[in-house]
Amino acid sequence: MTGQISNGVNCDGTWTADGPFGAGMGQMTCDNGVDIGVIYHTQDNETGTVIGNGSDSLGQPIQIWSGENVLEFLTPDGSVSPRLPCLSGPIPMS
Repeated sequence: MTGQISNGVNCDGTWTADGPFGAGMGQMTCDNGVDIGVIYHTQDNETGTVIGNGSDSLGQPIQIWSGENVLEFLTPDGSVSPRLPCLSGPIPMS
């Protein structure tokens, strides 16, 4: 799998579906040397997007969304653009 963290650093790694209770697990290494580990714990039935949480090797919490329709998942009904559902409030994406 490949991705990009909020500061623009690219990451890539592997995803498996053999975690505890059938959960998906991801391990990634970023271009800046930071490692990320996540457990995907929820799947959105409408879009197929899987949602996970974990942390990086610096101890920072990570929330991750993955799937072919992730932008649809992150776009609220009636909205024209996706929004990241962060704890401090939704962040518009362009």
